[in-house]
Amino acid sequence: MNFSKLKILVIGDVMIDSFIYTESYRMSPEDSSVPVLTPNQKFFTLGGAANVAANLKNLGANVDLVSIIGSDIFGQSFLNMLKVKGISTKKILESNLVKTTLKERVFLNTKQIYRLDYEQNLNDSFSKLIIKQIKKISKDYDSVILSDYNKGVLNKDTISFIIKYFDCPVIVDPKKNDFSIYQNATALTPNLTELEKATSSSLRSNKSIEKVCNSLLHDFNLKFIVLTRGEKGISLISKDGIKHIKAFPIEKPDVTGAGDSVISTLTLTYALDRDEVFATKIANLAGSISVSKTGTSTVSINELQEKAKRNKVKI
Repeated sequence: MNFSKLKILVIGDVMIDSFIYTESYRMSPEDSSVPVLTPNQKFFTLGGAANVAANLKNLGANVDLVSIIGSDIFGQSFLNMLKVKGISTKKILESNLVKTTLKERVFLNTKQIYRLDYEQNLNDSFSKLIIKQIKKISKDYDSVILSDYNKGVLNKDTISFIIKYFDCPVIVDPKKNDFSIYQNATALTPNLTELEKATSSSLRSNKSIEKVCNSLLHDFNLKFIVLTRGEKGISLISKDGIKHIKAFPIEKPDVTGAGDSVISTLTLTYALDRDEVFATKIANLAGSISVSKTGTSTVSINELQEKAKRNKVKI
């Protein structure tokens, strides 16, 4: 499986993910219920749509990324991180009216104890700026990924424009509670919680999942839905019916960023031959690799091939 000739455009909300690992040997003399933390490891990774781009790059594809960051210290760090990964920064917009998103997770031993989010949701006034940037871009892509983390890059106006503008598959990782905003996209990749919120449903059976997804396919003119279900694996719902793919058992899975690995691999594989069943099987492999790692991570083509070989999955 060779993705090197594929060119993918990622549009969405970007961020930096920070991980601080600490130990504690005593309680605070100021408050005996508060542990004193000693940091022993800290690292930063690309997050949100940037992690999708990093996954695509790591799998060998050609990648462009469109988003907006602040003209601040986190924004400069973000651009440097993209350069290290070999991802172009030319299509990233900067504004002194925007704050670059940083998600800082703090762990005591191996348990996450809190998260600090430094962020600013964009208002709709930025839509024209984002659309103007997209209009400058060639339409020569094999697929477009909309990585929606609900921070404002993707809204009703930008999403509608993007889906009409490009003549290739548009695959969406949705975060909005109203899926009608993604009308006419090729596919959605929600997790079960996101699907339940969007449909105001409690989905406890395969039959109920198939019913609500078929309604979404019909009502919003979607080709297929790939539903991630944690330890229950992945379900593919299309006009040809529903197919359930079992998860690979992983001890102590870490789901941080796993959806990014899933949509990246799904998009690349689907771009090769338009086979959504095969693409979903490969995405399931990628998801299992991602959750076996700590923190926001990427999947490589070698890891994918090795996992497929061990589990006798033809790729």
